[in-house]
Amino acid sequence: MTLSVSSYMGFGPGDAAKTARDLYQLLVELQDARAARMAHTQPHAAQWTERMRQLSERSKRLAADFAQSNPKTADALSRVGQRVERMQQNLAEGRPVPKRALTHASQQYEALAKLVRQQEWASQEGVELPVLKPRNYARNIFHVVNGLIGAMMYTLIPERATVLKIAVGYFALMAVLEITRRFSRRWNAILVEKVFGSIARPVEAHRVNSGSWYGLAMVLIVFSFSPAACIAAVMVLGVGDPSAALIGKRWGKRKLRGQKTLEGTLGFAVSATIATTAFLVLSHQPAVQRGDALHTFGFALLVSAITSVVGAVVELLSDRIEDNLSIPVMCAAVASLLV
Repeated sequence: MTLSVSSYMGFGPGDAAKTARDLYQLLVELQDARAARMAHTQPHAAQWTERMRQLSERSKRLAADFAQSNPKTADALSRVGQRVERMQQNLAEGRPVPKRALTHASQQYEALAKLVRQQEWASQEGVELPVLKPRNYARNIFHVVNGLIGAMMYTLIPERATVLKIAVGYFALMAVLEITRRFSRRWNAILVEKVFGSIARPVEAHRVNSGSWYGLAMVLIVFSFSPAACIAAVMVLGVGDPSAALIGKRWGKRKLRGQKTLEGTLGFAVSATIATTAFLVLSHQPAVQRGDALHTFGFALLVSAITSVVGAVVELLSDRIEDNLSIPVMCAAVASLLV
């Protein structure tokens, strides 16, 4: 039986999970951009301030208690307390919570949640701490542009060897950044907060970032599948994934799995089908040409629809495997059977 984190009572390891869960719920509310800007004028600002005060105090008490038995958890809890206290001070002074403060608090949530998930008791009791995925329109746009760049690259550069060299070069760059930031907290902060700050998720301060997984996926699909299959795969990922996020957060009502909704999954499939069909037809991909325009469009639509549905299902089921790797690889494999 899965236990709600908030059901843990008493003073012990479960309180660290409860603290993480409470912080998650608070950040989900604050990360609505309008709510963050209007926090000092909203009637519930006083409630947020009180919740922050309690959360900060509890984090500090737990940090002191864990100082000897679990220093890493104690450090994470201490940092959570500090970040929440700073946000509380902003609200108490009638000022909105700055975006930078939300980003730092979100990163500390992910650090604490990672430590809690690693505990044996958390797995046994079914403790669930979701990955924080705030609305990020810059990331959504970047996702679409990345998909278009990948598709255009294979359209304008027909030689597989050349495209593979570019993909390997991109992956190598991301791998170097990924490895080097593990040895320097400062370098990690520069990359996550400044270089990629506008598009990075809080969890990527502590995990392999999406760009590295995408680079690996590009190397695998370019090496293994046809140009048309690769184009379909990157278009499905580039358009479908951000569409699922946007539609799911805005209109998602019916939960299918975790935080993922039916509306988001359908949005993924439909948007990816439209975008992929348009690109395959307008770029005159030889693999989808069927004599006349009508038959070409029909075949491109069929390939796109099947590939997009596969992508939507993979996105829905991708929890432990990063979807920037699983979606393009699975979509390219399926598309290669059709074109």
